[in-house]
Amino acid sequence: MIVLVLMFHLHPAFGILLVPIAVSILIVTALGIGLVAASLAVRYRDIQHIVPLMLQLLMYGSPVGYSMSAVPGRVRQIYSLNPLAAPIECMRAGLIGTQAPDLSSLGYSAIVAILLFLIGAAVFRHNERNFADVI
Repeated sequence: MIVLVLMFHLHPAFGILLVPIAVSILIVTALGIGLVAASLAVRYRDIQHIVPLMLQLLMYGSPVGYSMSAVPGRVRQIYSLNPLAAPIECMRAGLIGTQAPDLSSLGYSAIVAILLFLIGAAVFRHNERNFADVI
């Protein structure tokens, strides 16, 4: 991407610097949820059928296909409790130049992502002892 920016003489906005942070938050969140889902799927086989449905619901509940500005103002405060909303909006701001979310929302998302990862790691470690017995 740096080569393309230099080749086409583009001047990226400041928001592009927040994209790696947003991607990191999304990766840590996905890792935490994935660790919980993987450890539960070993013991309960039906989890593998529920995870795609939950991911689809999570996608509709996050601003992937629409902007945060499309959410009505009266529910935007509740909607911003979604830990995926700020990193996705941050990526949108960095890549296409929309308004970036405030850094407190990004900090909230980072804290939730770290908590999800720690919970996922603890659940995985707790259930890991029984993986060979169940499989």
